Amino acid sequence: MSKPMNKNVVALIVLKGMFQIGLLSLLLLLGGCISDDEIDFPVEPDSTKFVNSTGIISLLRAVENNSLTSDQDCFTLFFPIDLRFSNDLTVTVESYQGLSEIAIDANVSIHVNGVMFPLLVSKGDVVKKINNEAELIELLEACGLPTLRDEFDKYFTQCFDFVYPIEMIALDSSTIRLDTLQDYFDFELQQGFDKQPVFVYPLEVYSFSKDQTLPVENDFELFEVFDVCKSCPQLSFSTDWAGDTRYVFTADFPEIDQLQTFDWYIDGDKVETDGIGVGGDFMLVETFEPGTYEICIKAQAPELDCFTGTEYCEILEVVDPCPTLSFSVNEITADTYEFTATFDRQDEIEYTWAIYQNQDLIFFEEELADGDDQLEYQFSPGDYIICMEAEVHGCSIVSKVCEEIIVN
Repeated sequence: MSKPMNKNVVALIVLKGMFQIGLLSLLLLLGGCISDDEIDFPVEPDSTKFVNSTGIISLLRAVENNSLTSDQDCFTLFFPIDLRFSNDLTVTVESYQGLSEIAIDANVSIHVNGVMFPLLVSKGDVVKKINNEAELIELLEACGLPTLRDEFDKYFTQCFDFVYPIEMIALDSSTIRLDTLQDYFDFELQQGFDKQPVFVYPLEVYSFSKDQTLPVENDFELFEVFDVCKSCPQLSFSTDWAGDTRYVFTADFPEIDQLQTFDWYIDGDKVETDGIGVGGDFMLVETFEPGTYEICIKAQAPELDCFTGTEYCEILEVVDPCPTLSFSVNEITADTYEFTATFDRQDEIEYTWAIYQNQDLIFFEEELADGDDQLEYQFSPGDYIICMEAEVHGCSIVSKVCEEIIVN
């Protein structure tokens, strides 16, 4: 899980400690000959001003994976920055390169766990101070950089669970014992899932894929647990209209060839199992009644450390492309009638008026989408059939409605 630290970083820390010890020894030997005011002591950061910081660990992880670079858009760090290592030695970082080396070479034995505030950053062409841990977390979240909360929520119960009981620190700084997973969720619900979790160490986690218990001594080691977890696949699908109320859904996520099976759901009901494990075609084809539907794909993927499961859903609004035509008939005079469209989509589609007598077409008129939706016609005595017809894209039939009138 851990990795050796770069020799340059180790040398920096060790030499700094040796220099401090050597300087002290020299002063003891020469103390009778040289007064204090004749010596320029090196200025060391005040160790009492360093604070434990999960945010600085998250920031260094972003530097390590290149999510945070020296020229990235969201914010720019100003140097120097004073950091504290897990062995209580401190270092002043003078450049992004130095910060990057520390980030890359961190391990369980020697890693940064503290920082001296304030930090100076440039964000949106404005220089601002980051005065505390809360403001650092807020900056990371604003720039989309994952925090402990983000990574914990991504892997907890998917890749690992705690070995209970555990203890956590509440918002009022009290220590709360949690004996079960349900206790944990109740606690987080009461505290708010948007706050950063604060654990009391040491604790143990149970890794599902490794089938073993892992000791965790601090936040850095908890991040190390995350690093050996694979993530749940980011499920997704595309939706294509196939005419009428028929739709084709096609699964198209990156890990599709690694996932043995996944399931299609419509409004919470499983309708099909798909995936390479069952020789599936990665598609769902369904014909719907008009209405609103929730379409989901769901998967449990132990092979990807996704034990609890993951899902992706979309809302589908189904409208029958075939209109239900209707019109009213109004007798104006004994031989003149007015016909008015009365269906819902009359201002959206084009349709035609047609008048038949003895099955012969005697009148035809197109009604455009921006028309007046009316037809006025003067008849001679006789029997007539008046029809409204529409051919709409995506509708496999010609919609039609007719009325008979008799003119005396």
